[in-house]
Amino acid sequence: MADNVYTLHYFDGYARGEHIRLLLAHANIKFEDHRISFSEWPGTLKATMPGGSMPCLETKDGNKMGESIAILRFLGLTHGYYPTDFNEAWACDSLIDGYSDIFNKISGTAFMPSGQAKEDAED
Repeated sequence: MADNVYTLHYFDGYARGEHIRLLLAHANIKFEDHRISFSEWPGTLKATMPGGSMPCLETKDGNKMGESIAILRFLGLTHGYYPTDFNEAWACDSLIDGYSDIFNKISGTAFMPSGQAKEDAED
């Protein structure tokens, strides 16, 4: 990890890891962007991640955190991106959770058999 504060473990794509990458970059925080291929994932690597899933944010001391929204909140609190006012914090959480709901609906279709996504979208 050298001088990096964090290592972000995620696939070589956007999806659930990209908003974490963007926050770290915007805050000028040094981090290792450990991009993992889909072929590497099912082996022993998966068992080393919290809950067997990614993204995973690893701190300099080796602590591994899972769940993309929880990681965002942690980084927001740690690096001054999260409001201290309770009403503003609620608004922030509401926005994040709403986007997460939309993302979950959209991303589910990416892994469906051809034609199934279209049928589900029409429902």
